[in-house]
Amino acid sequence: MLRATSIALLALAACARPEAALPPDVVILLADDLGWADVGYHGSTAGEIPPSTPSIDALARGGLRLARYRTAPLCTPARAGLLTGRSPLRLGLRRNVVATDRDGLPLDEELLPAAFARAGYATAMVGKWHLGHAQPAQRPNARGFGRFYGFLTGWVDYAKHERDGAADWWRDGEPIREEGYATSLFAREAVSILSEKGRSRPLFLYVAFNAPHPPVHVPPGRKLEAGSEEERLRGAYALMVSELDGAVGEILKAIETGPRARETIVFFASDNGADPRWGGSNAPLRGGKYEAYEGGIRSPAVLWWPGRVPPGESESLVTHLDVLPTIAGLAGVALDPPRPLDGVDLWPGLSGASTVEREPVAPVAFGVEDGESGSFALVGERWKLVESIRSAAPPVCELFDLAVDPDEAHDLAREDPARIVAMRAALDLWTSMPRTLPPIPSQR
Repeated sequence: MLRATSIALLALAACARPEAALPPDVVILLADDLGWADVGYHGSTAGEIPPSTPSIDALARGGLRLARYRTAPLCTPARAGLLTGRSPLRLGLRRNVVATDRDGLPLDEELLPAAFARAGYATAMVGKWHLGHAQPAQRPNARGFGRFYGFLTGWVDYAKHERDGAADWWRDGEPIREEGYATSLFAREAVSILSEKGRSRPLFLYVAFNAPHPPVHVPPGRKLEAGSEEERLRGAYALMVSELDGAVGEILKAIETGPRARETIVFFASDNGADPRWGGSNAPLRGGKYEAYEGGIRSPAVLWWPGRVPPGESESLVTHLDVLPTIAGLAGVALDPPRPLDGVDLWPGLSGASTVEREPVAPVAFGVEDGESGSFALVGERWKLVESIRSAAPPVCELFDLAVDPDEAHDLAREDPARIVAMRAALDLWTSMPRTLPPIPSQR
């Protein structure tokens, strides 16, 4: 009864007050496999071809840069944590989903858009889903998004919108055929949604780009310079990042020239680190996608809200699990999740208003597995444990003091065995989380 009354009051208030008095719009911009060194504001390493990212750099100058933002090292787990505020280790998602009926985000988990829809928001998604697609019940329109435009699997050809010869391009529940480069089409759709006139409800918009994830496709009209095979790969990747940056710029322009320029929260990040085999760079961080080293789980991230979020940089530990409760707290959206969240509302701490304790479990674990192999990490404000599992061999644990060794160059495991034991026990609390997947109703 209380929830229904709250929704009715919000709807009544929205009709009675001008648009500027609505709760803020929320726009999440998620890049795909964008590396630490692939944004201009992080600089570039000697010998690299730095991508040009003036729009992302401007967002970083005008917003709060989350210097210690961490996420899962793989697409599906990263997106699951972002949209639920719950650990993908708890959700049974330690690898990318495929097209089996049971593969995907459990249906009894509430997603961020559903929470915002309950608070009176219009919700829309543009881009890559990758959280389950074999049945309609697993797809975006059944998980809280009122509108969906994009693809359901993990990657598509940027021009043909196919994966392995099968078309994967959708508007809501219907497959469609369109011409155009995926990054540009996603920008156009997002701008169209943001530019709609006469909106009476606040908007939650999730734009999940597939760029610069492979396949490596140079955007139309862009010229690739001559060079070695490695230079051409990096150059092609840089052009894809530049196209992504242009799309981000178009979306930001639509926000800044619209009626809600100062009433829009923007969060920008990558789902995980870059895969150097395809031209990305996480320098000077160690490792990359698929690994729990910093290059795999540390991502560029910015929180932007002019006049409300002061520009600057935060060194606090922020994770993909914290995005849902923190954004909801900023927007004034009351959460009522069916299960306790693993993320916390960090805004009071980020703003300096008060200290936020991470409960119930701290530090935070990240990781993926592939058959009998896996890469896991437990990360706190200072110390980090990395556990590498290779087939039937005993796990190998490494210990890093991130305060003095952010690049993970010096393993301190032999010097501090007691800390290894304590952190390994804490990691077990996360990796042993049981999860029984509910049945998916047949909708064939």
